Amino acid sequence: MGRKTWDSIPAKFRPLKGRLNIVISRSFPAPPQDTADPDVEPVRAASLEQALDYLQARTPEELGRVFVIGGGQIYDAALKLPQTRRLLITRIMSEFECDTFFPLGTGGGDDCAAPGWVVKSKADLDAWTGEEVPAGIQVENGTEYEFQMWEKE
Repeated sequence: MGRKTWDSIPAKFRPLKGRLNIVISRSFPAPPQDTADPDVEPVRAASLEQALDYLQARTPEELGRVFVIGGGQIYDAALKLPQTRRLLITRIMSEFECDTFFPLGTGGGDDCAAPGWVVKSKADLDAWTGEEVPAGIQVENGTEYEFQMWEKE
């Protein structure tokens, strides 16, 4: 995740528990260093490439799945990588005033502008996550959203 995404997480929830957190910022020194306690501090990397190099030095058993969780510049860089094969998206139907947008138009229907990507079925999403994901449009506090999975063609 980018530094602004990290900063947006309330301190009492940082780092995100049960996973290795890597925070990316150009102001961090290179190369990334292991933290004394990943349940207290994130690994810091100066670029997405450095973060990936750090991860590639780990065994699959140490890592499990790797997720990019924002922000906009990190998403944009990750989408250009050949390793990026799948998108798990919470598509928000409500309108909000904001300054950061996901770099692919994955809105579905006629407004979809994600060449090379295809939305998968709910059954595919359930199978990949290993759990039953709520189907269709959900509503929470007046905000409509839908869980989607996209894969590279």
